[in-house]
Amino acid sequence: MRHDRTTDSIGSIIGEALVRLERIDVDSLERNVPDYRKIIGFRNLVAHGYDIIDDQALWDLCKTHVPQLLLQVEDYSI
Repeated sequence: MRHDRTTDSIGSIIGEALVRLERIDVDSLERNVPDYRKIIGFRNLVAHGYDIIDDQALWDLCKTHVPQLLLQVEDYSI
């Protein structure tokens, strides 16, 4: 399986959004998304280390963790 721009985009968009939220209100972000720093790190890996990404692991991560993250941020408020 070869990951495509969709999975890359998911990681990039989510990571960038978290970076912006961190600048606005880090306390609220830490409460709502405790692992946000790991997610930003993942975004950096996808953006800059795409040649070492395991495609199946990336797809599995998107399938399992993105829905969980969505639940964490659904009621997010600053």
